[in-house]
Amino acid sequence: MKVSKLFPESIFRSGKMPAVMFMVGFVFFSCRQAPVSSPLPLKREALNLAFLYNPAESAIHPEAGILHLNDSISNLYISIPQSELLFNQANPEGRFLTSLRFHYEIYELYEKETSRKLADSGSYKTELEKNKLHGLYYTVFPVRCRYGRQYTLRLFTYDNMRNKSMQTFLRIDKTDRNGRQYFMAFTPTSHYPVLKPYVAAGRNIILRYGPGGIDSVYVQWYRKSQPLPLPVFSSETPKNLLIRPDSVWKIALSDTLVFDTTRTGLFHFRADTMSFDGFTLLCPGEHYPEIKTPAQMIPPLAYLTSGPEQKAIEQNPNPKAAVDNFWLTCGDNIQTARDLIRAYYNRVFFANYYFTADREGWKTDRGMIYVVYGPPRTMLKTDNQEEWTYFTEAGRKVVFTFRYKPSPLTENLFVLIRNLEPSPHWRQAVDSWRSGKVFTTQ
Repeated sequence: MKVSKLFPESIFRSGKMPAVMFMVGFVFFSCRQAPVSSPLPLKREALNLAFLYNPAESAIHPEAGILHLNDSISNLYISIPQSELLFNQANPEGRFLTSLRFHYEIYELYEKETSRKLADSGSYKTELEKNKLHGLYYTVFPVRCRYGRQYTLRLFTYDNMRNKSMQTFLRIDKTDRNGRQYFMAFTPTSHYPVLKPYVAAGRNIILRYGPGGIDSVYVQWYRKSQPLPLPVFSSETPKNLLIRPDSVWKIALSDTLVFDTTRTGLFHFRADTMSFDGFTLLCPGEHYPEIKTPAQMIPPLAYLTSGPEQKAIEQNPNPKAAVDNFWLTCGDNIQTARDLIRAYYNRVFFANYYFTADREGWKTDRGMIYVVYGPPRTMLKTDNQEEWTYFTEAGRKVVFTFRYKPSPLTENLFVLIRNLEPSPHWRQAVDSWRSGKVFTTQ
């Protein structure tokens, strides 16, 4: 198997990616039908989807991804960590089994969000045996998506053992054959799909082009990370640091790509130099999306510090001492400081998990609000907008609205609609952290 360290001068070895991926056996109930006009599946006032960004709301957290195969069929991939599945021996054979059921609905998108067309739907159930899994359960099956269209996929995952369910939403874009969803990354040995838009340094992948017919792609490497988001009350135009790549080279699709610690950043894979669309993976460094080292703990402090204060922390030759001193100053004692650290960086982790785009999740607009305020109390979601609502101790609403921003580098970027007036609520949230109290809302 060829191995590329994502350097133009890399040394390669030979090998090949299997052309077919296999799924665990299941019973499939297809509901395919001619597209029909239908209203939005839920009324706007019923679309409180705050649970999507609250990890405590569900024991399982399915990931979904799309790989387009041709002009009419795409593959839907679903994965769930084995550690999240509940097994029991309540069966005649006494085997450790679990039971899942999936149902998906695919709606065609239009400029107006008042109606959609149901383009495809289907359900299936599966029974899994614990000792036949190897850390991750995944499955793949074909769905109907036509070239030139955009869709929203709504996936329901039913955990039959716990009698619980979880929803997952996925934007599907089939308007450009060079687009992101015509590619998918897989692990080179187990061939598991990589469904998140990031990879930790030290991980290896193989890239596949769904329709086939190409044997190489160009890699654009952007060393610089996008800047911090602007303040919630800013009227400035955000800067884009991803204008020109720092390096460009060509690789074979049969290569195994090695993301090592010497070259982190954004990697954009393009099949056609005349089109900027392609497949993107963010590699911020080791451990991502987790925060495990003092050096990694420093940048997210920018939401709680002044400019000069943050600069002094970053220039401290002892990152651990800098982080410890900051949180001890906030908490006044070791135990409170530990509680603050646990809560703050837990939010940073989940911001990375949910909101990674062409930058780390905590550096997006949604990530900024999530880290400081926590998960929203209510979240109204349409195809192109999210409205997050929090409530103050006095019962007053604090609302943040995010609009979807199309980008050839990501399908997960939502931009905050900013208020030009300084927000007292933001200041109160920051002051809460700085005074030793984890900021939460009603």
